[in-house]
Amino acid sequence: MPRDYLTSLPVELFDYICQLVYACDRRGPWADHRQFLGAISKAFLPFARQRLFPTVEAYGEKRALRLLDLLATSPGAAAYVTSLTLVLDEYALSARKIKTSLLSAALANLVCVQTLAVTGAGRFAKMVLSPRKAGLLPSLGVLSVTGEFVGWTDPLAPAFYRHLSRYRQLRDLILEIRPQPRGAAYQAKVVERILMPPSFRLLRLTGQAVDSPTARVLAASLGAETLSLWSHHKFASTMSSRLSRLPRTVAHLDLSQRRSLKEDITAALEKCPWLVKLTLWCGLEWSTVLRSLGRILPSLKHVELAVSETLSLSDILSILEGPSKIRQLKRLTLRTCHRYDYGSLQPPEHFIPVIEVAEREKVQLEGVWAVLAGIAKQWRDERLEAEREKEQEKRREISRAAAASAPEW
Repeated sequence: MPRDYLTSLPVELFDYICQLVYACDRRGPWADHRQFLGAISKAFLPFARQRLFPTVEAYGEKRALRLLDLLATSPGAAAYVTSLTLVLDEYALSARKIKTSLLSAALANLVCVQTLAVTGAGRFAKMVLSPRKAGLLPSLGVLSVTGEFVGWTDPLAPAFYRHLSRYRQLRDLILEIRPQPRGAAYQAKVVERILMPPSFRLLRLTGQAVDSPTARVLAASLGAETLSLWSHHKFASTMSSRLSRLPRTVAHLDLSQRRSLKEDITAALEKCPWLVKLTLWCGLEWSTVLRSLGRILPSLKHVELAVSETLSLSDILSILEGPSKIRQLKRLTLRTCHRYDYGSLQPPEHFIPVIEVAEREKVQLEGVWAVLAGIAKQWRDERLEAEREKEQEKRREISRAAAASAPEW
């Protein structure tokens, strides 16, 4: 590109000008500032792409086809994409609509994508779950696939996931199966161990996937350190049954189900004494479960809880002090609940006692609700200090007035 008055400017000044143009409030045909920026001058094009392409979403096949064609034919644009989401129906992106070579080219150009979420588009999802060659999506850390998995005998059979190790940065694999899978469940005499990259840690199963008898086999095959089971559909087995024969590779359980349920999973957790971390969202009998953790999980060091209307202050405090205290606990995280499971929440100041007890017991407190409670505690302490200072000043004034009115002898 020939140099002009724009590209000849110092880098810092040029970038600052780009930011001013990008932030400018425009109305009309160039309301999208990012596209407007690229239309002014080719000198702005890299900056415009950097702002336009990091997070890309396509809803519907027509938009997805245009997007994939752009990614396949424009490596420069594709290189700026760090997050890609496709939401389509199950039979979208068929061979009749788009060639395999074009899909492969689009994937090959996504060298910086870190998060890839595919809903539907079974053909494309299959390509993503079973990469044909090493080096594809070299930056991919989170892969999420939601669909019906049509034509798969058992969607969770480890054989389908043998090539995931080709994603050298993969950390999280999230699978959601929409209908009840048809066909025979995968039968394994010996668990097939898939050599995943060192970065891999989490397998999350949602939808009907959590009730598949193959779920535990896949977790063992992938060597998942964290197994996340999220079940919010109405007709499902119990969480306790899903935890039977849990692989010993799983050190962290992440469990969530409908808030209306009140299941006691104590007996199931008791069979997993090696667990180091436990994340509980909703759908449990809190009083019983939390008060049993210190007894049944001797290695438990980190507990994450989602604050909801069903989780009481006394339930939280029970793991920090008293006879049910988890003595080896080092960290407690208080998260926000799923958006569809909030219910009526207590104000942050309600959780100030958790802050105080955690400090006394030397347990590290973290999470959004811990921060909010900490702010509420600071405001309360400042208010009380101001009230004390005001009371002391009033007493000093009374003393001065009494001294001034005392008779002289």
